Amino acid sequence: PLAMLFWASLLPSYRLPSLDALGSANFASYARVLGQGTVQRAIVNTILLVLVSASIVMALSSLIAWFSVRGRSVLGRFVDVLSFAPTAVPPIVMVMAILLLYLQSPLYGTLWILILGHVTIYIAFGTRTMGGALMQIHKELADAAAISGAGWFTSLRCITLPLMWPHILNGWLWVVAHSARDLTIPLVLMTTGNLVVATALWQMWDFPDLPGASAVAMLLVAGLLVLVVPLQIYAARRGDRGQ
Repeated sequence: PLAMLFWASLLPSYRLPSLDALGSANFASYARVLGQGTVQRAIVNTILLVLVSASIVMALSSLIAWFSVRGRSVLGRFVDVLSFAPTAVPPIVMVMAILLLYLQSPLYGTLWILILGHVTIYIAFGTRTMGGALMQIHKELADAAAISGAGWFTSLRCITLPLMWPHILNGWLWVVAHSARDLTIPLVLMTTGNLVVATALWQMWDFPDLPGASAVAMLLVAGLLVLVVPLQIYAARRGDRGQ
């Protein structure tokens, strides 16, 4: 499928793969879409969306996992269950609820409402990832650090975070990849001010502009590969060193 998508992005109009059509292949569609202001804004918005959403999700997930696993209080368990509740709600239902809730607020039409939607949906994965990672770190490590004179922050910085870092990075990459390719939330909440690559791709497909849509799709795939593959290799090596 990716090879066919790449082939479609090289031709001015779709043609079946053949040696005759190969003579018309070029990268004009890439230059054309990258020169469009809407695509440029969509790329910038997508970068901000995935980075901010993933960072907020993993930060909140780490806090929720800490209080639910280490605190073992009623409030910690309640927050843990509440964070997992969005998995029972279909994304289209969730985004409609977000739309109705923030329709008259200053957030509507901005990138922040997309970030809020992605954080709401993906925090369930983050809390389960960080909860499982924290359960593998025995509490006796923190107790030993305290006996040795280390404070809470020192124990967190020198023991807990280095052991959890591969899990944090993997969870962050998962949210980045899913946030970048998600269409449901950006499409329902789409305005001229919060256009992202997924919605720009949808508009080109609906126009229709098959070569342009294929070029934008390949740029999205290439961007994710450039980000995810090196960080995934780094996280795997970091995890191996930790073991």
